Amino acid sequence: MADPCYVVRCPQCSGFSVTRAKKVHRCPYCGQSITISDSTVIHVADDPRKARHLVSVLKGKRHGLH
Repeated sequence: MADPCYVVRCPQCSGFSVTRAKKVHRCPYCGQSITISDSTVIHVADDPRKARHLVSVLKGKRHGLH
């Protein structure tokens, strides 16, 4: 079984992204180092496509598209 994918929210810029990192992830939007923890993980998915889809939905809601 593959490593889980984490949907995380950056505490600095509030951007959503997907990572397989278990400890630290760098935000692709602002460059902030994000510690993978209960407070930053929004969802855990086994399928990276589902994780990316969730990020798309969250980004749409954030910009009022859904």
